[in-house]
Amino acid sequence: GPEREATLVAGELTTYTHRLAAGFDVRGLVTEENGAPIGGAEIRLGHGAALLNGPCVAHSANDGTFFLRELTQAFLGARAPGFRPSPLEVRFAAPDATLDVHLRLARGAGEVRGRVVRFGSDEPVSDAWVRIGEATPRGEWRDDEEVCGALVRSDAAGEFHALGLRPGRHPVLARAESFGAQRSEVEVSADGVAELTLALPPEAVLAGTVSDALGNPLAGQRVRVGPEDGPFTASGWSGADGSFRVGSLAAAQQHVAWVEERGI
Repeated sequence: GPEREATLVAGELTTYTHRLAAGFDVRGLVTEENGAPIGGAEIRLGHGAALLNGPCVAHSANDGTFFLRELTQAFLGARAPGFRPSPLEVRFAAPDATLDVHLRLARGAGEVRGRVVRFGSDEPVSDAWVRIGEATPRGEWRDDEEVCGALVRSDAAGEFHALGLRPGRHPVLARAESFGAQRSEVEVSADGVAELTLALPPEAVLAGTVSDALGNPLAGQRVRVGPEDGPFTASGWSGADGSFRVGSLAAAQQHVAWVEERGI
């Protein structure tokens, strides 16, 4: 359903009710281009056209089938080891309807397995976002087949796995809370698995104040720092005195900071 906001007050219990709209179901099939079924494929559901940011919501069965329930919109794609990602499928339907979707994957992709650690040690960094490939600018329409990159997250051991990557050299960007960003590159071969270790440095912090044209502090403003076209931006909220703090930034780099439009 649509996003909603709730105000939390320290020391008080806040009750919030979110009603989900009735949705439609998707009955799907994942195959090779020749029609052979692909089992164990990741079924990804994106938010809008941002499929690479979408989570894996299901896996195809051995016969290639999958089933998704109660969707209000469907920006669907599939990934599997050794295959290029499927083109993005965009579907809408009336509540209680059932749609049939066929996702086709082409062979000839590689994988990256890696680990994210703290700089200067072997200590793993969990919940780090790792972006492999060029970013898709916000608001620009591309499907997975055109981008052929990946956005994944490290687990408790700091390990990550990205599949369905186009052969060739890809830029890599890793980031985690309380750490600086780390950039690298990786060479991916068709049907191969590349290994990569990313060491995150200490974070840099941007602190400042948000005010209006008369110098009055503005509270509750979201400050974003990073490239406006993504794929990652850090953010923070201004306090009652207009002050803000944004961390998880790379040191010794130029950053762009802006305030999201919130009726200023």
